[in-house]
Amino acid sequence: MKVCVIQPRYPHRAKEQEALVNYLVAELDSCDDSLDLIVLPEACNGMSSDATLEAFHKGVSIYGEKLLAKAEETAVRCKAVVAINLYLKKDDELFNATRVFRADGSVAGDYLKQHIPFSERKKGVSFAYSQRFRDVNTFNIDGVRYAFLTCYDGYFNEYVQRIAALKPDIIVVCSLQRGERRDILAIQMQNIALVCNAFVLRSAVSMGDEDHEFGGESMIVAPSGKIISSMGQKTGKLCADIDISAKYSRPNTFGQPPIPNNLFIENGRTPWAYRAAGPAVRPGNKDLPFPRVCAHRGFNSVAPENSLAALSLAVGLGAEEIEIDLWPSKDGELVVCHDETVDRTSNGSGRIADMYWDEIKKLDSGSWFSERYAGMPFCRLKDVLQRFSRQTIVNIHIKSYGKNNGYYDRDIFRNIVAEIYRYDMENHVYIAGVEDVLRTAVEIAPELPRAALDGTRDRTLVKLAREYGCERVQLFRGYYDESMIQEAKEHGIICNLFWCDEPGDVERLINSGIDNLLANDFLAVKNALDRVLDT
Repeated sequence: MKVCVIQPRYPHRAKEQEALVNYLVAELDSCDDSLDLIVLPEACNGMSSDATLEAFHKGVSIYGEKLLAKAEETAVRCKAVVAINLYLKKDDELFNATRVFRADGSVAGDYLKQHIPFSERKKGVSFAYSQRFRDVNTFNIDGVRYAFLTCYDGYFNEYVQRIAALKPDIIVVCSLQRGERRDILAIQMQNIALVCNAFVLRSAVSMGDEDHEFGGESMIVAPSGKIISSMGQKTGKLCADIDISAKYSRPNTFGQPPIPNNLFIENGRTPWAYRAAGPAVRPGNKDLPFPRVCAHRGFNSVAPENSLAALSLAVGLGAEEIEIDLWPSKDGELVVCHDETVDRTSNGSGRIADMYWDEIKKLDSGSWFSERYAGMPFCRLKDVLQRFSRQTIVNIHIKSYGKNNGYYDRDIFRNIVAEIYRYDMENHVYIAGVEDVLRTAVEIAPELPRAALDGTRDRTLVKLAREYGCERVQLFRGYYDESMIQEAKEHGIICNLFWCDEPGDVERLINSGIDNLLANDFLAVKNALDRVLDT
């Protein structure tokens, strides 16, 4: 199989974009039927960062049509697969897409770039699709399995490992990388080839003379990680003959028979020790849209409050947020319980702060709710974060005795923060509490978002939130009015409301400016919100 990558010179000025397009057209015209695969770089119809937003969008349309027509024509003329990356408009949205033409000119499909950087978002490039689970595109064409990465995608090892699991033969990498060192680009491509046991074809842009340290490096890499050929900063075409059946094998540990390298990696994988990934993972707190419903103490109308059962039901039914309450035990374990005592929600009695975890964990915290839950133990913060790592946003209500002129116990707070980071949840939690908790949070973990709970009854909640840099206030039903919502909005503060259990109230509350509804009867409120959002 003969493959080819094309490397043009980067258009540093917007006026050079048309010359770039003409160059690419000429390079495609010079391809012949000896080629089986032709790959072009990223953003062929809108590369220059020097263009105004208006000029960018105008060029995307004009140059896109010309390049797509030429790519299709080239595929037919050369009887080759052609992969070209452009900004494509679909249904009034603009996508960074790699379009793949079969040898007969038909479209095999479009690969949409998974990781959209801020620079492209500013131009109006769509990224909403990347915020939820979707299958990784691979195309089978004439017995060859193609997978795709676009520029920034190559930095995400979890994504590369997902591609490896699909066992591609060739990975097409369309790139507009201008700010990365050339040696790092080479290492990156070698790693992708080795991990996926596939050929990597990278098409990029030359940034200048051969001694230019950044960008360039269109290349062809073998499954062994060996670079077959690289262009450096040269322009033109790079071609090579490859055998897609030539997979890389290595000893299955020293002295053992050979095994394909991708299987060597797969057989030793221990994913429970890695960062949570895959379709169960939600975007972090900053990226997940509002309005939301927060399952208050879990789905506590059908399972015991603050239990793994109630929390699991909520997450399983799609809760974007769950809320839990924390009290420390005598030996510092972070117990999930609303009350400061175990009396109401277990068969025991006593203040959590006066009890050891070994005592608490033996209590029955389920029978009080229903005999179905008999024998169910209390859970701890670590149990919740481990079970739901990055699957939902956790509103961690740190209960305290309201020492408003002082600080929450610093050692305990540090333990809470340590658990959050241990389970990779720093982007999926926020700390809720009264003033002593907020004061301590600002001192010890200012990077974690905060929600103010103090000041509900005297209506100083928003003032307190501003004082402690809180991203949220948690309004209390019956103790707020429209002016408090307006004040919060004027300062960019998100409004939680405790509580809402009546589906008929949902639309009115959302329209009044409430962003997040804490609900005990989670599913009824969630369904009501979904109906509001669908209208």
